[in-house]
Amino acid sequence: MGITPFPHGISSMGVPILGTPTIISGDVYWVGATAGASWVAGVNAPECGQKATPFATIDYAIGKCTANNGDVIYVLPGHTETVAAAAGIACDVAGISIIGVGQGSLKPQITLSATTSTIAVSAANITIKNVGIVPGIAEIVTVFDITAAYCTLDGITCKTNSTYCIMTMVLTTTAADYLTIQNCDWLQTVKPAANSKFITLAGVDRCKIINNAFDIQLTDHASSTVIGGSAASTNVLVQGNVIRMPGGTTQLSGILLYAATTGICCDNRVFTAATALAGAINPANCYCAENYAENAVAKNGVLDPTVTSDLRLKTMVVYL
Repeated sequence: MGITPFPHGISSMGVPILGTPTIISGDVYWVGATAGASWVAGVNAPECGQKATPFATIDYAIGKCTANNGDVIYVLPGHTETVAAAAGIACDVAGISIIGVGQGSLKPQITLSATTSTIAVSAANITIKNVGIVPGIAEIVTVFDITAAYCTLDGITCKTNSTYCIMTMVLTTTAADYLTIQNCDWLQTVKPAANSKFITLAGVDRCKIINNAFDIQLTDHASSTVIGGSAASTNVLVQGNVIRMPGGTTQLSGILLYAATTGICCDNRVFTAATALAGAINPANCYCAENYAENAVAKNGVLDPTVTSDLRLKTMVVYL
């Protein structure tokens, strides 16, 4: 039997399926504050939540979910939402997924309008995927405040304007084990007022920070870094990240893991304006391979940290 053609693709509950289908075992809710071609502007009312009549906010949809039921919240293209307080979006129902639908200018956007505005993840097994973050005030202290295990941030984007900035995009506690941050794209063109670590790991286990792109202005200080920590973490994987830090000549490290942090740090690329190139990647007690750093344009980077002194290949022998 030949392959059955599906000229209009495959969809589940109105959502196109790309690649391997995701099995949804729980309930599905829809959020869309702005009317679209096939849905009205969302309303936070119990009878809403369908694609044609969505909820208005993500936080309201979370409140309708059932813990550990595999519930999914789809956020419609063009959706905009403002978080005006700490835990303005409270991900406090375990085992849910929040998935933005749309790309480019249609990707759902969450604006943080107060210095202390946060998206709080306090329940385990939360996935947040394909949403944009917008700072709506001069300086946001923390965006994602993660205090539970198995959180995944996937495909999150943030592009600040010429006035506003973010001190810390991701802040954890020791309870945020098995955190995954992947496929994110973050651009910040304004320096915060104080030294900061854009991602701050506070003693987590089995965290993965993989395949992200960071172009981040931070305060010009040796303690400022893109991937950092405030306590020793264990068994981390920091892999495949591209980091540009144009903020000044005394910023030393794009990756500055807290002392005694263990794990693997590999295949990262750090571009910095620092005068001293050595130390652009500071992996604490992690094993390293193929990490490169550079502080000049039109040049290839060098291995950082330096290679082991126990090189097996010290001479080349040519057999004729």
